[in-house]
Amino acid sequence: MLYARFIIDDPPDDPHEAIYLHNSIWNDCLRAAIQAGGVLNEHHGIGLKLSRLVPELYGNSFDIFKRLKKSLDPNNIMNPAKLGLGV
Repeated sequence: MLYARFIIDDPPDDPHEAIYLHNSIWNDCLRAAIQAGGVLNEHHGIGLKLSRLVPELYGNSFDIFKRLKKSLDPNNIMNPAKLGLGV
């Protein structure tokens, strides 16, 4: 697990632009890790923070995961919206 921190020398003044830049950097880093054979991880689990990238991590096999979740939890009451499974 990598606890990466980064400093942006000249951050945007607009808070929305700053958050967008921060998230873009994280997305690029995580996608590079996935392409290099890494997996998503976070010290509290993937949860909501990284769930947007789970479909990319598992590719075509993510559909199997979605069907399994649907069959085991048809009412979507177990951890809704986590692990990239939507709301």
